[in-house]
Amino acid sequence: MFEILGAAVVNRFWGWSLFFVAPFICVFLFLFYRFTSLQGLEEIFRHAELSSQSALEKRACKEQFLDHYAQSDPSFLSHHLESLPLLSDMRKMLLKQLEHPACAERGIVRKRLKECEKASNRIVFVEERSRSSKRTKETDQHLLHPVEIGLKDLEQILTIVEEIPIGSFLPIPNVPQLVITECSLSRKNNSYLLDLALLKREFIYE
Repeated sequence: MFEILGAAVVNRFWGWSLFFVAPFICVFLFLFYRFTSLQGLEEIFRHAELSSQSALEKRACKEQFLDHYAQSDPSFLSHHLESLPLLSDMRKMLLKQLEHPACAERGIVRKRLKECEKASNRIVFVEERSRSSKRTKETDQHLLHPVEIGLKDLEQILTIVEEIPIGSFLPIPNVPQLVITECSLSRKNNSYLLDLALLKREFIYE
């Protein structure tokens, strides 16, 4: 009998304990849920803010990129690359040698000078393929034949195509986007033999 009464008292004790403790447990669980939910919301908002900032930066870069090529010259290659006088430094050096009274190999120097002054040694691009879309026009440009160039010529060509200052040369405005697709450079005595292919991309604005 005492065992039955003892068990009843214990059960009643735990029942009243649960009655008083249960609200605190519920409040704790509710607050924990709210806290974890707020953390999740903060993480979502933080991620959304970073995504929005990244999207704005990408949009600004895209607009800056398009603005840079907005006023590109359709005849840029003929105006600025095909018009370059090649081997100017070489010709000046050879002329100085001929003017020197002690020049013993005038025949060889004159022959080399004549080679440097050949009309065929100039940059001429040939359009091979053309592709167009609503926003862009692309053409594949390849040199008609390899050209002989000096170091200064190489620096100037790369400055124009890559739009970066090299040596004493600075980029030229109104350039279309030019991408080197093929390049072959071989040494020829004191000069170089260059073969070059470009992708020329122009952006269409309505």
